[in-house]
Amino acid sequence: IESYRLKTMLNWCQSTLERPQYGNSSFLCSTCEMAVAYLKTFSKCEEAKAIVHQAVDKICSLTGSFEVQCSFLGGMFIDKYIDTISTMDPDSACMTMHMCS
Repeated sequence: IESYRLKTMLNWCQSTLERPQYGNSSFLCSTCEMAVAYLKTFSKCEEAKAIVHQAVDKICSLTGSFEVQCSFLGGMFIDKYIDTISTMDPDSACMTMHMCS
C-alpha cells in the first residue's frame, strides 16, 4: 500500500517535472539507483537518515535542471518514504519515481 501511495504522490508532481533529455537519462537513472541502494543500507537509524538527507542534497546538485525538483521531492518525501523505498529494489523504486525507463 505504501508503494502505491508513493507512486500516486509522485504522479501528482509529474506535471511540474521536466522529462530528462536523452543524454541525461542514464545519468539520472544510475544516480537514482545509487541513492536507493544507499537508502536501503541506512534506513533503520535516525542519524543515518540525516546523512541521507545530506547525500540527497549533494546528488540533487548534480542533476542540473532537475536540482530544484529533486531537492523539493527529497525534502518533502525523504522522511516519510525512506522506509518504503528501502523495501523496493533500486530498479523498481527509480522507475516508480520516473527517473528510469
